[in-house]
Amino acid sequence: MRWKTRLATVLAISALAMVGVAILLVFSNLAVESYPELAYNFAADGAFGASYPVVGWLIIHRGRSRRIGWIFLLAGWFSAFELFSQQYAVYGLLANPGRVPLADVASWVGLWAWMPAQLLLYPALLLFPDGRLPGRRWGAILWALGGVFVLMFPLTFVSVWPYRGADLVAPELPAAIQEALAGPSMIVGFGNMLLVPLALATVIGVIVRFRRSKGIERLQLKWFSFAGAIQVAVLVVTNSFPLPSPLDVIVAILVFPLLPIAVGIAILRYRLYDIDIVIQRTLVYVPLTALLAGIYAASIGISQRAFIAVAGKESDGAVILSTLLLAATFTPIKNAIQGRVDRGFREAQGAERRLLAFTRAVADDWAVPDPTRTMRAFLAVAVAAVRARGGAAFLATGEAELMVGESPPWSGVAAVEVAVEYAGHRFGRIELDGPANRGPYSAGDLAALRLAGEQLAEALRGVDHRPPVAASTQAEQPAPLATDSGD
Repeated sequence: MRWKTRLATVLAISALAMVGVAILLVFSNLAVESYPELAYNFAADGAFGASYPVVGWLIIHRGRSRRIGWIFLLAGWFSAFELFSQQYAVYGLLANPGRVPLADVASWVGLWAWMPAQLLLYPALLLFPDGRLPGRRWGAILWALGGVFVLMFPLTFVSVWPYRGADLVAPELPAAIQEALAGPSMIVGFGNMLLVPLALATVIGVIVRFRRSKGIERLQLKWFSFAGAIQVAVLVVTNSFPLPSPLDVIVAILVFPLLPIAVGIAILRYRLYDIDIVIQRTLVYVPLTALLAGIYAASIGISQRAFIAVAGKESDGAVILSTLLLAATFTPIKNAIQGRVDRGFREAQGAERRLLAFTRAVADDWAVPDPTRTMRAFLAVAVAAVRARGGAAFLATGEAELMVGESPPWSGVAAVEVAVEYAGHRFGRIELDGPANRGPYSAGDLAALRLAGEQLAEALRGVDHRPPVAASTQAEQPAPLATDSGD
């Protein structure tokens, strides 16, 4: 695999270099009167071409979900190649004609390099997060995407070649070239129409995988879906209401790296378990910012009209009054939104905080954890977190499972079984009675228990989990790790 990681390094460095050179060239190209000024598309392509190769390289380098890593690396590389080719062609054909070689070829490349970058993202949706399809039937989507690529790419590749030159980098293609490319353009347009149902199919694939997922995979899909939803929302808003410059550039630079960053967090599992906190903060501060902006704009307008009616002219006092109003309303509005969001998260967080606090404590402990005492402590924390009537803890041995503790009153009939298992290696399990309130467990409680079981098993990797011969099977006081450090 060494040559593959070296190739990935070369592609990532070359992508970053092409983005850097394109940024340098654009300052010279802005002097061309017929060339559009720096705007949203340039910033979006630059952010795409810089962030995707870096995340793809990290995934390949760490050896996890390498297919996703290669897709991200190649998609980002082609985006950087497109950006560099466009700026290089403008520089060599319009800004400084004849100063650099192959500028006409670069104008030709700039018209088709976006296709591989765009079409590679659809397989990434279906293969995330483990590099495998949700099922065998979903392979038909990949074949259909390949057919669309064959339909669009070679035709554009060949038909544009005779017209390479300054005409291809003009803000609008000359009428003669548009007429000559009318046929190929119709076929490319038809290919873009076919991408719409294929895009919907890939989104359905993500939804199907999310509904089947549990534990770590569910958290990975949460990161992916959260970043994707933000990016789609921003694209819809910016296409419907174009932003003024330079706000559009800032938004593109901030938003387009969100998806690769989320994928990197999900696959590399860096701060993977903070997704609920991120969602919670987003649900608070995005509406808060929108409300405060609306209040500020409305108060400025009303105050200025009042000053004009009284004094006959505008006054800086309107700005001062609006600022004071903003400061006075910030805390009440924030608390109201925070309370509303917290009520929606409270049910899942009550159990999840306690269980994840316990498993993190096991993972962060420098001493080698004792599996028997850890399973007893896990049972005690789980019973308290989901308010179970009782339960029992079992530890896997070489021959069978051994019950290492119980939390009375234990009925002996399991309403829920939580496996402590990682990568096919089973360390044990706990069985829980029904909830103390006699109702069923909530979906949030069940998801929190499954996730805690996976995390605990991952923390126990490499530990000899065979119990000593004299180990007591009676319930003991839970280890210090069972202390509730959650709420």
